[in-house]
Amino acid sequence: MKARSEDHGSGTHSPDRIDPRAKLIAAAAVSMTAAFSRLPQLGALALFCLVLQMASRTPPAAVLKRFLPALPLIAFLAITLLAFGGVERRTAVIAHTGIIGVRTILVLWCVGLFSATTAFTDLVRALRGLGVPRLVTDLLFFASRYESLLLREAERMRWALHSRTGGNSRVLKKPRVFGRLLSRPLERAFDRSGRVHAAMLARGYRGKLPVRCMNRFSPVDIAFIITAAAWIILILRVL
Repeated sequence: MKARSEDHGSGTHSPDRIDPRAKLIAAAAVSMTAAFSRLPQLGALALFCLVLQMASRTPPAAVLKRFLPALPLIAFLAITLLAFGGVERRTAVIAHTGIIGVRTILVLWCVGLFSATTAFTDLVRALRGLGVPRLVTDLLFFASRYESLLLREAERMRWALHSRTGGNSRVLKKPRVFGRLLSRPLERAFDRSGRVHAAMLARGYRGKLPVRCMNRFSPVDIAFIITAAAWIILILRVL
């Protein structure tokens, strides 16, 4: 069991030790099913997500923050439909908007559970193991590797501008200053990318990133996929 834990991350609970490919397949299946399900089926899918969250002991706050990006979209859709749907259709519009909202929240819940129990490097390895083109996985790997670097660069520029303007926010409204603030991180990113590429070539890079191969599915991984598939088929046939 130690080898499985090292292969799939540092998690100590059962969902953390499941092969990331199996979790990715299950998350995609649940999300696609939720996108076209009715309210009783959504309730059964929510029960499945709740069981997984309890098994992984994921804090609710780590999942709830994934819901926040969808709230403005749901609110905008609801207001638009209510404003242009007509008085006689508002009851149907409210019901339809509620179903869309529940579907969106359930998909975000599923994605949040997957991201909370899977490291990003494991996600890249899972995509590579499932046959995603190497170019896509390499881009994802570089994006995750240098995201924090670009954020730190932007933060340093913000503090430099703040110190030079004395905290005067009106300076940012000037087009010249705002354009320079947006273009400078891109210039530094391109400059840094050239140095990173030269360093990679010096270390033997030949167009392929070394990604550790994943093991075969274990019986636990197969059982997890079968359980998720059986639950989805059951709720689609019964509910």
